[in-house]
Amino acid sequence: MQRLHDRGVRHFKFVDRTFNLNAKVGARILDFFLERLDERLFLHFELIPDHLPEALKERIVHFPPGALQFEIGVQTFNPAVQALISRKQDNRKTEEHLRWLRQHTHAHLHADLIAGPAGRGFS
Repeated sequence: MQRLHDRGVRHFKFVDRTFNLNAKVGARILDFFLERLDERLFLHFELIPDHLPEALKERIVHFPPGALQFEIGVQTFNPAVQALISRKQDNRKTEEHLRWLRQHTHAHLHADLIAGPAGRGFS
């Protein structure tokens, strides 16, 4: 990341949706960018919605508007649909984390939701 930053890259997109599972690694990545904040910096991360460790929250709040975008793969809050798509998710924690991000950060949020009725065939 340092080499890319040194060459002028200011838009970084992390497409590993497990970014927030290992708080130590996620914190190191966020610290790297917090130390190099400038008005051109833009970071995109994919997040697992029901896991947002305090170590990451403590860092996320320091990013200014326009610097962070989170793609959050909620898919659904319906337990029956979650079972059909093999999605295990703590809905209470997911909602809690989405509310916290909206209320306490400047991050732009994309929450992916299923647009059709899962489990019904189209013939």
